[in-house]
Amino acid sequence: MSSETPGNLPHVLVVDDEESSRRIVETWLTRFGYKCTTCGDGLEALMHMDREPFGIVIMDWHMPGMDGIELVRLLRARAFAQAPYLVLTTGDPERSSMEQAFVAGVDDFIRKPIDPPELMARLHAARRVLDLENKVRERLQGQTALGLHRGVVRELSEVVGTLAHDLRTPLATLRMTAESLLPKVRNECPGILNAVTRMCRVAEAMSETLEDVVSAFIADDAVGGPWEVIDLSAEIRRAVEMVSASVPSFTSVSVPGEPFRIRGNPHSLKRLVMNLVANSLRHANCRSIGISVAPYGEREGWVMVDLRDDGVGIPLELLAHLGEPMLLSDASLRREFFAKGSGLGYVICRRVVAEHGGRMLVSTGKGKGTRVRIWLPTDLRAAAADTELASLETEVLP
Repeated sequence: MSSETPGNLPHVLVVDDEESSRRIVETWLTRFGYKCTTCGDGLEALMHMDREPFGIVIMDWHMPGMDGIELVRLLRARAFAQAPYLVLTTGDPERSSMEQAFVAGVDDFIRKPIDPPELMARLHAARRVLDLENKVRERLQGQTALGLHRGVVRELSEVVGTLAHDLRTPLATLRMTAESLLPKVRNECPGILNAVTRMCRVAEAMSETLEDVVSAFIADDAVGGPWEVIDLSAEIRRAVEMVSASVPSFTSVSVPGEPFRIRGNPHSLKRLVMNLVANSLRHANCRSIGISVAPYGEREGWVMVDLRDDGVGIPLELLAHLGEPMLLSDASLRREFFAKGSGLGYVICRRVVAEHGGRMLVSTGKGKGTRVRIWLPTDLRAAAADTELASLETEVLP
C-alpha cells in the first residue's frame, strides 16, 4: 500500500493529547489538500499505523503515558515498506533534548504555537525527502529489471539510505539550533555571533551535500539551473566558504583572487569545487589545499581549474574506480575502501564537468598528494548533452 493520497500528498497522522491542537492542525492540513487522521495518544497512533500507512507523522513531544520520543523509538523499530517522516511539535526544546530526539529517529521539529507558514514549509521539506526516497527506490527497481544483481541492489539501497539519514539528522539539528539562537545572539550575545553564523553556513553546506547524494544516483537532478556569465573565481571562493566549517585549524586553503569570466551554471560549478575540497579534507589528511584558475594556453577559449593538496594521496587500488559508485559497491572493494568514502563526490564532479563540456585528470601518488585538473570551455552557450559523465583520466605520480 502507498502512503500517498489521490492528490499525491502524503497521508498525515497527527498525534496530540490536546483536542484543540489536533483540530487546528487538521483544519490547516485539510485546507491545503492533505488527508489527515488524528488521535490523542501514542498507543492509538500505533493502532492506526497497524491498519494503514502514513507518509508523515506529526506528534506532540509531551503526552501522558507514551510521550513523543517513546513513540518515535517504537516506530523506528518497525519494518516499513516506506518509513514515515517523523515530526515532533514542542514549545522550546533544549539543545540536549533535541539531540536526544534526533538520536531516537526524529526527522524534524515544529515549534508551538504552530504557525501555518512554518507548518507548510516543514511539510514541503518532508515531501521532498519522501519523493527523493521514492525516486531512489524506483531507480533501484529499474536497475533490477535490467538484470542488476540483487546483492548489488541491496547494498546500493543501504548506502543511499544510510547517507540520507546521516545527512538529514545533523542538517536538521544545525538548522533548528541556528534558527533559534541567531535572533537572540544578534541582540544579546554579539561575541558568539560568528559561531552561530558558522552553524548556519554548515547547515547550508549540508543541504548541498544532500543534493549531491541524490544527484549521484538520479542523473536528471545533477544538472540544470541558470546558465549565465559568472566570475569563476568568485564561485570558487563561495564554495570554499561553504565548507570552511569543516576545515581543520592546521589546514590552509588558498583560492584565486583575480576575476575570471566564464559562461556556465554557477550552482553546479560551486558544487564541483565543494566536492573536490571536501574530498581532500576528508581523506587526504592534508595541511594545505591550493586552487587556481588560469587560461589554458595550449587551447584558446578554455580555462583550467587546478586543485592540489599535500595529503597522503589516493590508494592506487581505488584510483581506477573514481567516480563509479557502482564499482565501489563491489564487496572486494567495500571492505577495504568503502568506510573511507562513498565515491559520490567524483560522480558529481564528472557530471558537472560533462554538463560544461570539459575533461578531468587526477594525478596522485602515495605520500605525493593529489592534483585535480579540470579543463572547461569558457563560452559554452548551453549545457552539453553529449554524455552523462565526463572523461576522467588518472595518472600515478612517481
